[in-house]
Amino acid sequence: MQYFVFLPPFRELEYFLLYSWTHFWFNFVLSVGTAFLFYLFLKLLKKRSERFFEEGETKIGFLCALIAGWPNFVVFLLLIFVFVILESVLKKIFLKESLTTLGFALILAAITAFIFGDKIVAVLGLGTLKI
Repeated sequence: MQYFVFLPPFRELEYFLLYSWTHFWFNFVLSVGTAFLFYLFLKLLKKRSERFFEEGETKIGFLCALIAGWPNFVVFLLLIFVFVILESVLKKIFLKESLTTLGFALILAAITAFIFGDKIVAVLGLGTLKI
């Protein structure tokens, strides 16, 4: 194989490509892929029952999943459930509303996962998901 001088200590091109894929690009591809799958899930959920969504909330969910990234996406999903339940209970008690949309919970979960995601991943023992 041909060696490249700019790759210390004179490694092969395949080594460089594999290294850059695993250390830089794979995490990006995994984050975009999970965000896209989450978007498809939200579209399917909206098709089945539109009462969960206001206009544009599926796109907000996609953007929030991108912001969370991988492995914080797992934390993001858990936080969505927690915040939806919390919002639903608070709306029922104070506003006497029985329906809750997902928009506020998506945004709050994305912000929380972005800021505290690494700590939550460590506490939950999900460090094996890191790449």
